[in-house]
Amino acid sequence: ITVSPENITADTVFAYCIDSHFFAYEKNTEAKINPASITKLLTALYALEIAPKELIITAGDELNLLLPHSSLAGIKYGKKYTLEQLIIAMLLPSGNDAAYVVAAGTAKYAVQEDLSGKEAVEWFISNMNNYAIDLGCSDTHFTVPDGLAYEDHYTTAVDLVIIAENAL
Repeated sequence: ITVSPENITADTVFAYCIDSHFFAYEKNTEAKINPASITKLLTALYALEIAPKELIITAGDELNLLLPHSSLAGIKYGKKYTLEQLIIAMLLPSGNDAAYVVAAGTAKYAVQEDLSGKEAVEWFISNMNNYAIDLGCSDTHFTVPDGLAYEDHYTTAVDLVIIAENAL
């Protein structure tokens, strides 16, 4: 890979060779950055770690946690979906609604308790952060399953590579 650094204006940049597992070019790869919707990759990974893709999840009050102007996949309150369907809805159209339903539904499955949507999402995020550490992410902390910018929601390019390699 040949990279021409004089044309790069971004604060954090990297070219990573997935086959050889090395950074062909890097600039500030350990700086904290907002991962935005790439957060959904870790949401999907952790959800599939704790629940089967065939799990049936009913969309509930976690949908009330969505911020205005969120990207949506059209998930409807009270409707049943498989985890696999929700992950597709979360990743392809970048559905924030699907991300919240994935987080709440798999948390409720994992703890087998009657949690509110907010409690379930909080449980999921806390445990997803522990899962990120287990994967080897040392500079990642997420506060939401969808990636909308929140204080204390960050990762690094180095940790993004770890997440992406696990997603592959």
